[in-house]
Amino acid sequence: MTRTKIKIAAILLLAAIVGIVVMPTTEAQVKPPACESQAEPPKKGDKDLKPNLQGTWSVVANTINGTDLPKELREKSMVVFKDDMMTQKPEVILEGASGQPDQLKLGKDDFPVAFELDLTKNPKYFDVIITANEMKIRAPGIFVIESSPDADTLKICYHPTTRPQDFASKADSGNILLFLKRSKKKAEGAR
Repeated sequence: MTRTKIKIAAILLLAAIVGIVVMPTTEAQVKPPACESQAEPPKKGDKDLKPNLQGTWSVVANTINGTDLPKELREKSMVVFKDDMMTQKPEVILEGASGQPDQLKLGKDDFPVAFELDLTKNPKYFDVIITANEMKIRAPGIFVIESSPDADTLKICYHPTTRPQDFASKADSGNILLFLKRSKKKAEGAR
């Protein structure tokens, strides 16, 4: 199997785990549900915030469908923001056998995804866009970024089909929760 086919299979497996069906779509069909605003988010706020996300963030917590990534694996994982892309290095894989509890492990490859922000909402929207071959999946999410003199923290919570209402990933919720931290000393030294 080619690497792309494996990634598509992984996306479909994740979708099956959280109980959704993913259908190939064209770019025009990938839009937020009708109940949400169809207006484009303001570009000014988007440009003001994106530079604040840029760089490398350590993973404080990573929870998928109520399953936490163990501390020893979190310490080996990071998330990098560059332009409109977010890359988890390495990717986190949810595994579970029938009748067994799910487990998270680190994969061998990185997992890059595009993201879009809408700063007009409360909480702010953070949509993850996963593209593989002709398939495009928009996973609606929310985020909050906080800054202190020593570090920035970023919480992102998204779901394959439904925008989360809070920053939580409980069992059978399908939510993916990332809690990231970036040291200001490291960020300033990297510039």
